[in-house]
Amino acid sequence: MAATQGGFLNPGLPSSHVTGWQSFADGTTNPPTFVQQWLADWENSKGDVVVYGLQYRHKDRTTQDSDTLRVFGSYSSKAIADKQRDAAKSSKR
Repeated sequence: MAATQGGFLNPGLPSSHVTGWQSFADGTTNPPTFVQQWLADWENSKGDVVVYGLQYRHKDRTTQDSDTLRVFGSYSSKAIADKQRDAAKSSKR
């Protein structure tokens, strides 16, 4: 599988293969949670896609040490990945 430089659903947005770890405040939590995240995907020659994310969450911006790493991943066959791309394109119109 080859790493993609942008997300397969949003090719204009650079993945963590390009940017490395990213930090941001998650405003959906109260109080906001500070997140360090690595997110990227790979596509094989058949068009199957694997997406992985690694994430640490902190209660405040100054705390950088966390003993909990959240890992998430997904696999989409080419048929499913194509449907996901089509749906993402139509939602942007």
